[in-house]
Amino acid sequence: MLGFWPIAEAPAPPARRPSWTAAAVAAVAIPLAAIGVYRSVGSPEAIGSARAFASLEGPLAAGNLPAFRDRLAAHLAGNPRDGRAWAILGRVDLALERYAAAAAAFASAIESSPKVAADAEIWIDYAEAAGMAEGRSLAGRPARFIAKALALDPANPRALEMAGSLAAELGDHAGAARHWKLLLDRLDANDPRRTELAQAIARAERLAMTGGMTRP
Repeated sequence: MLGFWPIAEAPAPPARRPSWTAAAVAAVAIPLAAIGVYRSVGSPEAIGSARAFASLEGPLAAGNLPAFRDRLAAHLAGNPRDGRAWAILGRVDLALERYAAAAAAFASAIESSPKVAADAEIWIDYAEAAGMAEGRSLAGRPARFIAKALALDPANPRALEMAGSLAAELGDHAGAARHWKLLLDRLDANDPRRTELAQAIARAERLAMTGGMTRP
């Protein structure tokens, strides 16, 4: 679920961005059948180890995430080059609000696997984790990760959403509107999120015209 930052007409950004945590939960609230995907893209030696997760049936809800995380960590202790497992661990840590651990896991995922490093979604996850761990800001390292995601996939909706949020945070309201317009063009005509996104674009454009100041 997209959850762009609908900017307020005031200089200070909100302390928390709902899009970040919503994306994290969505990333792990999936049926365990997705382990089939993990088997297909993880390292060859991980195929047997993936069967260790079979007893965790049903969706990965809050109640069984800690146990799932423990099994992933145990698997990675013996398979430290399994980039996809590192990526899954990062998403679980995001959902558990272990942001520094999540960022470290995504760094390991990217270092361990060229295939994972070529996935724009992983770079956006990395930006999300680093941003939450480093003062809830997208400036600095998260900005570099967002740029990498856009370089890999210029039409990636999450990358466009987060790039707009970064621009707004930095006071570049015209840039925020530009990224969000690209995102709006990619949403289905009947998508209920279009209305709120259009409103955020209009606010960003007003702020761009008034130099970031709230109109009286």
